[in-house]
Amino acid sequence: MNIRCYTLPSVEGGKLIGARRPSSNRPNQPPSWDALSVSVRGARHVQEDIPNQDAACTVFPVVPAGGVVIAVADGHGSSEYVRSDRGSQFACQAATDWGVKFLTAVTRSPETPIRVLQGQMLSRRIHDDWLAAVRQDLAQCPLAAGEWEKIPENQLRRFVDRPETAYGSTLLMAVAWNSGLLVLQLGDGDVVGFSGGSVRHLVEPLGGPGPGTDSLCDQSAVDKFRIYVDSFADGAPECVMVRTDGWMNSFEKDADRERTDLELFRWLQSASKEAVEADLESLLAETSASGWSQGDDVSCAMLFLKGGGSHVS
Repeated sequence: MNIRCYTLPSVEGGKLIGARRPSSNRPNQPPSWDALSVSVRGARHVQEDIPNQDAACTVFPVVPAGGVVIAVADGHGSSEYVRSDRGSQFACQAATDWGVKFLTAVTRSPETPIRVLQGQMLSRRIHDDWLAAVRQDLAQCPLAAGEWEKIPENQLRRFVDRPETAYGSTLLMAVAWNSGLLVLQLGDGDVVGFSGGSVRHLVEPLGGPGPGTDSLCDQSAVDKFRIYVDSFADGAPECVMVRTDGWMNSFEKDADRERTDLELFRWLQSASKEAVEADLESLLAETSASGWSQGDDVSCAMLFLKGGGSHVS
């Protein structure tokens, strides 16, 4: 591992582990993507014997070659969202299923520019599939008496009218292919891109830590998706990371998070994918335990150019 994690209110960084190896660049090649994802159960959830309410996944479709879909989801932590761990899993499944279908359509019409409207249509289809999965789950296994007991009395009417509320979850995803990138985000967490040694939010994050976020269980969920489209006119980003709010909330200051993000990106550039994948779980677990997130679950999925470097398609 090769990350200096700035999670504490100090000018000193955390420990630096491991050694870098030279990265290989392949200039003037069209973007071809690789990806990985990790989700860890938060330190507080381990102590309280609560399941991981996050989910993360990566899918490499057969067509187009070099395309990839990544997604993370964060089931709501309040006690009344008694099935949010399932809700986040359903969210990632719907997102990757439709992401693959989207990539197939892109391949059929490679000259057609991607627009925000297509992201809105994709959001609707993902939400419809999530809702269908939730309702099927409820039909097979209705909320039990012990689950109803966890719902505050002043919330009961909402859960009776819309039992899918128990599965509430955020969703963040990215779809990349050789000539474009589409990002969808509902709720908190963040999506960042790395290019030329700098990091920036691709989707403007919601406000600071606090109760409440946009959710797939909202009746107006489709209208709340935020969308980012990139046709690589200025070159493809070298890396895109999507993270649940357990990552952002682990840092006292934005500057600390940005410095850690850049360390993470440099590690990704200099180490093998297998090494990053093996050690990222322990990094996220350490961040949850020692950061400012109060032991929340942390999930991260990332896509990155094979061979490094930023290329114009």
